[in-house]
Amino acid sequence: MTVLALLQRYGGILVRPRSTARSLAPGVGAGDGLVLLLLYGLGAKLEPLAHGVADFQASQGISAVLALALGLVAYLPWVLTTLLVEFTLGRDRLERTELCKVPLVVCAAAAGLADHLGAPMPGPVYLPEVLGAAWAVGVAAWIRADIVDDESKAVPLNARLRTLASVVGGLFLILLGANATADARYLSERWSTLAPLSVGEPISPFTANLVDGGSISRDDLGDGVHLLVFWTTWCGVCETEMPSLVELHRRYEPLGLKIIAVNDDTDEPARLGKVKDYRDGHSLPFPIAIDHGALRTIFRVRAFPHTVLVRDQQIRFMHQGRVLESTLAGEIESLLAEG
Repeated sequence: MTVLALLQRYGGILVRPRSTARSLAPGVGAGDGLVLLLLYGLGAKLEPLAHGVADFQASQGISAVLALALGLVAYLPWVLTTLLVEFTLGRDRLERTELCKVPLVVCAAAAGLADHLGAPMPGPVYLPEVLGAAWAVGVAAWIRADIVDDESKAVPLNARLRTLASVVGGLFLILLGANATADARYLSERWSTLAPLSVGEPISPFTANLVDGGSISRDDLGDGVHLLVFWTTWCGVCETEMPSLVELHRRYEPLGLKIIAVNDDTDEPARLGKVKDYRDGHSLPFPIAIDHGALRTIFRVRAFPHTVLVRDQQIRFMHQGRVLESTLAGEIESLLAEG
């Protein structure tokens, strides 16, 4: 597999898909899937993959595994597009299935580069992948009747079309390289703050009001063991974990544990009433703080629930997403045992 032939296949499927399909004998491009998979990760999804790695390094136990799994969600559009294209072409045309995913890579990389240049694509964040998948399926349907099943039937591209395909293929690689460079620069500048605030990192000063009056600040975390849980009223996982927090409060509050639920609902006139109704409906016995974004920024919270165990103003454990009650209980007991 030469680089020039690779460029011609990738560029050709973008500008002349049917002619390109007719020019490829069976088996040609069998390695395109692996190459494109690497290009997709490095050239279009380097940033979300790096977020997963950073979260993995900052997390502990099952939370670390979940953090890495969330990073790999960046490949979900690839998997879904593969299934759609395979359904369109048939599973016996594997190398053509892979080639049809070039549009997906183009859309993802172009959207990433546009975002770095300050011109993000309007609409949902997943819109580029949706457009790329639709383009890929459209190409698959367009070339289905032109795929060569017999080597003798392959019709080589003419010189002019080979040149055009090579140029477009080169531009494709330049696009990926430009986005990868922008991602790498962004990550190098922000790597130290990419993951959530974790063990050993200092907590910046903050103050947040409590639902029933009063406030909490960083200084209040200097005495004993505190469990901070960032949550929202719309978070399903948060709701399923509230009974566990109530049980942890019942068991360990007499021993010195203080649980603080930090609400991060969007600010709106009815927010305070909604939070109070949620508290009363779930019989939450611990104080609730209202965060307007400052605490979320300080603790670098990106997903809910987000749980932090603090002793003497030092973060000792951090979990993103779901965490087992037994895990928290073991960590709480270890901190309380320190005296």
